[in-house]
Amino acid sequence: MPRTSSRIRSIAADAGYSSQASVQYTQENNIDAYIADRNHRQRDPAFADADRYKDRSRQDKRCRAGTNPNRFTARDFDYDAASRTCRCPAGNNLYRNGNNIDINGYLGVKFRGAKSVCGPCTLRHRCLTTPNQTETKQVTIFIGKTQARQESWKLFILVHNIEKIAHCGAS
Repeated sequence: MPRTSSRIRSIAADAGYSSQASVQYTQENNIDAYIADRNHRQRDPAFADADRYKDRSRQDKRCRAGTNPNRFTARDFDYDAASRTCRCPAGNNLYRNGNNIDINGYLGVKFRGAKSVCGPCTLRHRCLTTPNQTETKQVTIFIGKTQARQESWKLFILVHNIEKIAHCGAS
């Protein structure tokens, strides 16, 4: 945590400031701190099965949109960050055909299946939106945010926290 004046008596911060060092600093300096806990949902038993609801919600959205709710998503593809390789749900390796792609401020690695593998695959109907028209599967695995995206996110958080202070008071 950055050095601050001893006049600060309370502080509110988002989960980006949640660290042992921040907690220690606020305790040592008698600062009443309200710092969001980034691991709360992982420890709280009330959120133990939250992923189950996320999957169900995704399937419900697909049904409402008229798409196959059983179709594979990027999460179903096995991405190895160390070797930067990707394996499809059928177990076949995909070809990498794009590195550090910027899609709306997110960095991605693009992969594509081989025609010889995707063509006869028995999972085509779950992999492709239009298996009769599309030759191979293409998938983008997102690996992080671009620098511009990170900076705009920091600005958003700053404005958000200023609005909280304006509405709730600085104490």
